[in-house]
Amino acid sequence: MILLTLILALTACLGPVAGAEPEAVTLKLYYDGAEGEGSADVIKAFNEKLADLLPNTTLEIVFVADYATNWPLLLAGGEQMDLAWNGWSTPMQQDVLDGNLLPLDDLVAEYAPNLVEESEIWETAYNSGRLNGQLWAIPSVQPTVPESQALRVYDCMMPYLDVDAMVE
Repeated sequence: MILLTLILALTACLGPVAGAEPEAVTLKLYYDGAEGEGSADVIKAFNEKLADLLPNTTLEIVFVADYATNWPLLLAGGEQMDLAWNGWSTPMQQDVLDGNLLPLDDLVAEYAPNLVEESEIWETAYNSGRLNGQLWAIPSVQPTVPESQALRVYDCMMPYLDVDAMVE
């Protein structure tokens, strides 16, 4: 009996059996805002693409209205969050000090080397998610692509400004 228990315990420690179906996982993303028209279609399409990359993994988005007000309530509720929107309306520094956020440097290095590369390209954006040099939040670079981090000049203003002199 002891030998059988030991074999079962060691088998469990070795991980899944080759060819076994991975366990189903649902990741919850807490997002700032209300669900919009077409959100369900976008989430469905996203999960179809995600199934190709991570079999048996789905994303559930929890839309949170008045996020800034409800963020402390979500934390106080003690529900384990997989992913959460973090930004200007949430106190990242205080959340780090309170132990509410997980440091991401090691996880990104191991599981998302493309984000390491992106962080070198978009250093200013990634620095917004750092505290004392440690990464606590991954910025959404997509909205920043058409904009400058420091200066936005509209086309209609170009004839009136010496942009080249400004950026040197």
